[in-house]
Amino acid sequence: MTNPLVPPAPTETSEPTRHRAGLGVTLALGAVWVVLAGRQSMTFDLDRHLVPKELALHVTALVSLLLLTPHWRRLNLRIVDLLLLLAGLWAVVSSVLSTNPWIATRSVGVLLSGLVLFAAGRCLADSRWQSVVLVALASATVLGGAIGMAQAYGLDLDVLATTRLPGGTFGNRNFMAHLVTLGLPILLLASTTSGSRSGRTAARLGIVISITAIVLTRSRAAWLGVTAIIGVMLLGTLAKSWRHTLTLRAVRATSLSLLLGVVIAVVVPNRLAWNSESPYRDSITALVDASSGSGRGRLIQWRNSLDLVPDAPILGVGPGNWFVHYPRVTTPGDPSFAGWDTIPTNPWPSSDWVAFITEVGIPGTLFLLLAGLAMVLTAVRRLRMPEGGATILAVTTHGVAPDRKRAAPEASVALIATLAAAAVMGTFDAVLHLAAPTLFVFTIAGLLTPTSGAVIDRALGKRTRRMLVAGSVLTMVLLVSMSLGQDRTIRVTRNDRSLTAFRSALRFDPTNFRLHLRLAMSGPCTARIPHARIARTLLPFHQAPRDALRNCGRSS
Repeated sequence: MTNPLVPPAPTETSEPTRHRAGLGVTLALGAVWVVLAGRQSMTFDLDRHLVPKELALHVTALVSLLLLTPHWRRLNLRIVDLLLLLAGLWAVVSSVLSTNPWIATRSVGVLLSGLVLFAAGRCLADSRWQSVVLVALASATVLGGAIGMAQAYGLDLDVLATTRLPGGTFGNRNFMAHLVTLGLPILLLASTTSGSRSGRTAARLGIVISITAIVLTRSRAAWLGVTAIIGVMLLGTLAKSWRHTLTLRAVRATSLSLLLGVVIAVVVPNRLAWNSESPYRDSITALVDASSGSGRGRLIQWRNSLDLVPDAPILGVGPGNWFVHYPRVTTPGDPSFAGWDTIPTNPWPSSDWVAFITEVGIPGTLFLLLAGLAMVLTAVRRLRMPEGGATILAVTTHGVAPDRKRAAPEASVALIATLAAAAVMGTFDAVLHLAAPTLFVFTIAGLLTPTSGAVIDRALGKRTRRMLVAGSVLTMVLLVSMSLGQDRTIRVTRNDRSLTAFRSALRFDPTNFRLHLRLAMSGPCTARIPHARIARTLLPFHQAPRDALRNCGRSS
């Protein structure tokens, strides 16, 4: 086992079964929880979906960490582990020095929890629980897609998205499409290589649901992600070690499932209020259009955002702090900056990679990119090896029958396809900055990344081990506590938008800039000024806190 946090695991016969069983159940339940998590709120339209999912991510990571720590005896790092660990440490240092460390802590927490789940996935990679968790992850993405699809055809629940439909439980149709796309590699492999008819049938039904949901969202980033997945799968067939597991009948049935999903989305009438008579054709046309619409807006935003890099090329402006600094570099006519709003931008730019390079600097971004590249290279090397085992997704009538040979070639294909989809979608949207995709990408990567030689392998002394365990656990407890406070804030203001409710909510989330802005713009000036000053400290480059101070006769 390779793991950035734990030593190589003992063999299956000597390691306590309940240790891995606990990890497997935790990851499986966490996947379902992060898909379903959401709140009803009149005040927090986006955070009512994002915060509960962050809480689900952090709790899953905390429980996983508690199950991992008893086995820390050695520091055993492969090149992938080392690069990811460096990326995490770099982001932590950047967050400490950021303008708004509270936003930075929330943002860096998503990455840190992802690293813990990568470690948990590594721990299960050579066990029977590998297949169990993979099936659970794929099933959870299908569940998310099914809910979004049902919303498109009329399902109406208070917890579902109310704007940018069909967002389902994700609050935004793009977010839903991204996550569903990440489950496709596992579904495609199960559809073509599963050892049982029931397993193949279930996978093909999941493909139909997923593709229908993705097409209905009109998410061009997700469409490109699906294209990347199919491209990787096709290239993977060139490897003899995987091609022998495929049959023409299975490939044909899988292709028909993909086509059926597209047909259902296009032909079956839905309740989505598109402003075009040919919405899907318009979306396809706009895939490569950078001269108008959202394509032009993205280019303007990326160009402006990169103006932040020369000021902080090494550590960046801090995780999550793109939102804080973007008013400094926006230009007239920037469609992503609504200057008349109190909150003029989204929390992140429309690209993971633009966000990474501006927020954690060039070195931090390179660590992440190199970690992904190292995963791909080790997967390609494994794919080129001679045949090494049966399918990793042998779903039978008696449950999941996993293969314990890590040389299973389809594992490499699934890993490369997942990473390719995340990279492509992350080029055009925020993906790995969100809790749900982070849980899925890092867990899948941990489960499927082939082993390689260790670059650091040393025993941990008692004192070092205790400090490492205490620091890691306390960090995760802090992240869970912050998410609980933010979740409590959303619940307090769920149906009450009064100033009293906002003041009460601040007890649970005292650095919430949205609440401080609301309180800075209503009521007597004696009560407004303290909140306006706090809002100005949290958002020093935004206009709304300055206006609030000026309205009360104070200098901005």
